[in-house]
Amino acid sequence: MSILADSTYSKAIAKAAHQYIDEGFALVPIAYGTKRPVGEAWNKKQSVITTHEQLDSVIDQHDGLINIGLAHRFSHTCAIDIDDYEGAVGFLEKYGIDLDALLTANNAVQIVSGRDNRAKLL
Repeated sequence: MSILADSTYSKAIAKAAHQYIDEGFALVPIAYGTKRPVGEAWNKKQSVITTHEQLDSVIDQHDGLINIGLAHRFSHTCAIDIDDYEGAVGFLEKYGIDLDALLTANNAVQIVSGRDNRAKLL
């Protein structure tokens, strides 16, 4: 990836992160180019990003090259990561949970990997 592409990408991530904070979400800094949270206590309340000042500080500390994750516990959200969709439908049905209804709801937020038999719902 070129420096220009890194810069454009980083600006887009920063803009989205500021919007998430405006909506009341708590964020976790993710090391650029990885899926790994930054810091030892990344999952503790005192380590999550909830203000624009905290976000700008993290961005500056990493020269603008940072990714973000959603701190579900402190954002009052969750993620359902389905690695075996067909198996999950039957399993969840036993507990009265309609996975298809959750995935097709008007307010559903999905991450689509393009891999067969997988799903992720926020």
